[in-house]
Amino acid sequence: MAILSTLHQWDARLLKQLYQQGQRRCSLIQFSRIVSRSGDGYWQVVFAVTAWLLASLAASAFTTVLTLAFTIERAVYLVPKNGLQRRRPQEIMPSFSALVVPSDRFSVPSGHTSAAFCLATMTGIVFGGPFLTLYGWACGVGLSRVLLGAHFPGDTIAGFKSDLASARGVVCNCGFKLISECLHWRKPVLTRPLAKQMEQLSNGAALETLHYATVTRQIDNELTARWLAAPPPAPNLSFPDVSAPLASWLANGAKTPVATLGSALWGQSAAI
Repeated sequence: MAILSTLHQWDARLLKQLYQQGQRRCSLIQFSRIVSRSGDGYWQVVFAVTAWLLASLAASAFTTVLTLAFTIERAVYLVPKNGLQRRRPQEIMPSFSALVVPSDRFSVPSGHTSAAFCLATMTGIVFGGPFLTLYGWACGVGLSRVLLGAHFPGDTIAGFKSDLASARGVVCNCGFKLISECLHWRKPVLTRPLAKQMEQLSNGAALETLHYATVTRQIDNELTARWLAAPPPAPNLSFPDVSAPLASWLANGAKTPVATLGSALWGQSAAI
């Protein structure tokens, strides 16, 4: 319980900082309202209808995949929502008032964020991108919910995590963090390094050499369809569970130097 209390305090502290930044910038709050409304669920219908109106060859597949994806996403979302029953910031924090009225009582995970990432992922997979724009919008939806005081920052992360947990596979660029999570959760990955980005190109080369992911220089509908029809098995990697010592380190005030903690935790990992 002490660990959860510490994490909650950090979450609340970050919320206050972000919320106060928004309060100092009226234009930011106005923009956050617009972005937040874009995550209300209307775009799912708009995207599907637009695909049919444009007579897209992928319209039928997109509608089917989107319906199935959101059915799974809502089921995964509702379990922690009703199980954890974390109250909204304005119910917990004294003298705090949200700038929007949430549709339900509980806070974690953020349904807007979870649904936004689900829509972004399905749209990018079926139509071949643009992933940067789609995921940028999804991240904006999550941030807007925090700036408006409807969620703690941790709630929006949980929304994305629930989508990742239920994913059959992941299509993304060669950023380190997301692919590391996919490897840990043993999710198949189709990835494309961003052009002229040294870190991305290096990560892509390493993944290709180690056979940890399907690496391509161009993602198109044909390639994506073949990969989705038969995604290769994810690499069977095993990482030690370091959550307990890490949480203990946080709960004890993070007194041990980070370098010392890092060496101790990495020492538990077998050579990959």
